Amino acid sequence: MAGKVSSELQTIIRKRPKLFGDLIRALKDQPDHAVLRIVREVRDGKW
Repeated sequence: MAGKVSSELQTIIRKRPKLFGDLIRALKDQPDHAVLRIVREVRDGKW
């Protein structure tokens, strides 16, 4: 993706920039398996 964020993701992030910024900062040093677990929990509605 050459370092670009899709327009779909840009739209989503712009709706709640502080929230997504906080989320990304909190996840930046987490291992992939931890991030994937969170994604799956949110996607599956188990949170």
